[in-house]
Amino acid sequence: EDGGVWPHALQAARKLFGADSLEPMYAVIQNDEFWIDAPSDQMMLDRVCSEGEPSRIMEIFPNVNESLREHLVSALLNRDSLPVKEAADSLTSSKEDVVDLAAHILGRAGQDASKQGDAVAKAIQTWRTTWEERRKERASRWGGHPVNSVTPCLTRLVWAAGRIGAAPKELIEIAESHTDDGYFRPVRLAAIRALVEGKANKQILELLESAAIGPDPEVRAVAAQALAEQDTKRATAMAEKMLSDRVSLERLAFAEKVDITPAMHTAAESAHYQGVALPVLIAAGDFDHLKTVAHNQDLPEATRLGAIESLARLGQEAAEEELATIGKNEKEEEDFRKAAWRA
Repeated sequence: EDGGVWPHALQAARKLFGADSLEPMYAVIQNDEFWIDAPSDQMMLDRVCSEGEPSRIMEIFPNVNESLREHLVSALLNRDSLPVKEAADSLTSSKEDVVDLAAHILGRAGQDASKQGDAVAKAIQTWRTTWEERRKERASRWGGHPVNSVTPCLTRLVWAAGRIGAAPKELIEIAESHTDDGYFRPVRLAAIRALVEGKANKQILELLESAAIGPDPEVRAVAAQALAEQDTKRATAMAEKMLSDRVSLERLAFAEKVDITPAMHTAAESAHYQGVALPVLIAAGDFDHLKTVAHNQDLPEATRLGAIESLARLGQEAAEEELATIGKNEKEEEDFRKAAWRA
């Protein structure tokens, strides 16, 4: 641990293992006092990165300073041939940092790692159990929670499963679990994204429909976008159920081939949902329906005023002429006519 001792220990180890051996270097970079302070330090790290055995690098990974880990990760991910087998073997490690790195490699390999699907599924089961156990523990008085150290690892495994087309059962279970638990949100989001890496089946589409109107706003938005990309017909049908969620509805509105116009027309006639509908209709330049709402005397005045303000924001000559027509209509209430002139 003494920063002045390890250089001497390195010299002794080189005599023991031989000048070309990487073993002394593996040991040194695990020392808490090892930093890149000299060219020789950089050369040593570079040798481990370029020549080190993947299994050995993953073994020592948890003991390396945070500032050096990115070098090891980059070295493994950028090798000409990704160490898929070594990564799969490392999924059985009890160290979450090692499993996270292994999953990263497998996910990067994509379909080249498809044969490792069972190993990934088993690792998800293992770390899901660990996550559940940690979640039962109490948060520290400084605000941290024991589960936070496991979440990144489980999230990465879920991502890797999506990339290689593995563990559909585990992914669905995760996507449907802890719907109101903020600690689990990153894992759920990863599961939803993983499930739609390919073509979604009926079960997954139904899951997306449920998640799109669930309690978590971030999950709703991701599920809505995924649904729009996977099944435009279902997405269109879901629009009316999402009127109270502007962010998710916008994901549908800007999706190609998803037509939420009917839902927006209905929403524009409700003061409760106008805040969501009117921006969409304005963006679409929907003069005709805004005109219809503005003239509908069966609607509350506040709702009609919303349509008038929206007509003004269209920037269309026809809309300006319509506002002038309303302003001149003596059958309307004076305040309503004034609002049209002001707009």
